[in-house]
Amino acid sequence: MRRKNIRYLSTVVAAVAMVLSVLAASCAVETDDSVDRVGEVAQTIGVWRLNVSVDRRNFGGNIVEQDFYYTVGSLCAAGFERATPTSTTEKNPKVVKLTGYGACDFAGWESPDPSDCRARIHAHTNAFWGGVECETSVFEEAATAPCCSSHSSQGCDNFGISRCVCARDSYCCNNFWDSLCASEVTSFGCGSCLAGPSPSCFVSHTTPGCKDFSLASCVCNTDSFCCNIKWDSICVNEAGTLGCP
Repeated sequence: MRRKNIRYLSTVVAAVAMVLSVLAASCAVETDDSVDRVGEVAQTIGVWRLNVSVDRRNFGGNIVEQDFYYTVGSLCAAGFERATPTSTTEKNPKVVKLTGYGACDFAGWESPDPSDCRARIHAHTNAFWGGVECETSVFEEAATAPCCSSHSSQGCDNFGISRCVCARDSYCCNNFWDSLCASEVTSFGCGSCLAGPSPSCFVSHTTPGCKDFSLASCVCNTDSFCCNIKWDSICVNEAGTLGCP
């Protein structure tokens, strides 16, 4: 109880100090809507989503075999890159032969740039009118978004640091995380860019938030101290006991 009271007072003092400093500087504090959106963007990291849901094309046969090459998909959305398969059973893009006696295959990406989600597809038809119908889906995922370097994502891959920086500079969560946002990690006292990657959620540390966005968001919804002040041993315990995903 004493520990909790100390934390509560620390949180109140920190909150009052922040409000006074903001009022003195005549700056507006970021709204909860932007903070929520940071969490939503960040939680898509490592999760596939469709860049193009279904591209279906039919190629009629001829008396001789024929090969057709075409492009499916588009440039990945801002802050996203083409998804990388995590197992031998996953494929990106997913190319399926629906009907016919030919073949449908992935023929490589349109560009070596990972932010280009355009895929080249090869359709082969057999001789004597052996046509084929190909269906293709292309997937993308949120790109890695380190807090200490610039990138095109909104927010960065540490929930607590994103929330801290964006409370004072909403541009970093409403537009993209540029070099100024990266420098504000340190200048705003939100974290350290000398400490390496975002720390584990199951190890206490002196910076707010932790590496796993969805877990940090879940814990901080119950205990804001963990994302406003620091991720201490109580936050570590809550990460394992609150039933967070």
